[in-house]
Amino acid sequence: MHLSQIPHRLQKPSEKPQVVVIRVSQPDKNGYVYTGLSLDIIAELVADPKVKVIAEMNPNMRRSAAPSCHQSHIDYMVKGIARSRDPRGQERPDRVGHRDNTPSW
Repeated sequence: MHLSQIPHRLQKPSEKPQVVVIRVSQPDKNGYVYTGLSLDIIAELVADPKVKVIAEMNPNMRRSAAPSCHQSHIDYMVKGIARSRDPRGQERPDRVGHRDNTPSW
């Protein structure tokens, strides 16, 4: 299934999940979390009170100015401990735009 097909499939009651697991940033001072690039899909699921939302709070997830969701829409939040890694299993730089001598991935 392609990402673009998900919103259409969520319109069917038989296709809507009962539980979703998402990864989020730490909440900001107003209680909002950044959900990454798929907010358009996540927002619809999080807004449905019939869907239980479990969020892994990743302290390494970078925030952006993009819209986000409020932590009050999340039923369960657990703190993640995994560091971001590239496909080779190496740790990623902590800073955006950081350059070193490793090949790009």
